[in-house]
Amino acid sequence: MMKRGAIRIMAGALALAAFALPGGAAAQAGANSSKQFEQSASYPLAGMSEAEMAEFFAAMSASEEVGELIEPLLEELLAPAKAVPGWQSTGIDLLAELGARPGGLAGNLLHDPDAEVATVTDLSGTAMPDLAGFQTLVVRPAGPGANERTFASFLPGIWLALNFQRTTQGNSMCYSGAIGLTIHSRTPIDSLDEDTVFAAAALVATFDRVTERTFCTVYSRSGTGYVSLAYRPDGRRLPGLDGSNVPLQIMKSADLGAFMRTAVPTLLEE
Repeated sequence: MMKRGAIRIMAGALALAAFALPGGAAAQAGANSSKQFEQSASYPLAGMSEAEMAEFFAAMSASEEVGELIEPLLEELLAPAKAVPGWQSTGIDLLAELGARPGGLAGNLLHDPDAEVATVTDLSGTAMPDLAGFQTLVVRPAGPGANERTFASFLPGIWLALNFQRTTQGNSMCYSGAIGLTIHSRTPIDSLDEDTVFAAAALVATFDRVTERTFCTVYSRSGTGYVSLAYRPDGRRLPGLDGSNVPLQIMKSADLGAFMRTAVPTLLEE
């Protein structure tokens, strides 16, 4: 659901900003959370319970300081272009197309082959990857109504899993709000260093703010895969949320766990 163009902008602008600001806006946001945590200078989550770590990420996301950092990015990312008449009728019914494949909708995921950012979208919202060796932190439970999940990794061994409630307009799939967010990490989360914690927190905050806006996606076939365009519900284009020209490919749901264990995103490498 969150396409590569948006992910690259968010990761590049905000995660790198967070790396550069361990004592600035991101750190201040953590210090201003509703509960004062005793944080190690190098390992901000050291000694926290899972409930405290979830509160830390939630407080970071809601902080005014991080909001001020994100707002210029959102203006660029969500700048609308001209409306497209009949946009809901363009593209294909991707849900029906994947549902007709062997394994159905739950058995066929959309995988971004780009090595810079690792993403997989489960349009059924039911994928249960084998994540032996990962620690899982539920920042915000999905709750009822979730019917789609995106797994995204910007840093090796760390994944964000975002749950969405999807509706449809013609061939388009529309979203308003991420109703669940989970962090999966191969390193114990309370042992993550300062740069990694604040990069992850900045990305959580960015996802939260982007998904507060309602937008829709229309898919088209491209070779053996699919490309997508983004719109506002009134038909105005949102080119900042488009996928790239490299098509998304089908991944079998049984392969998701192995992919999450071995994928090495390179976008933030120095």
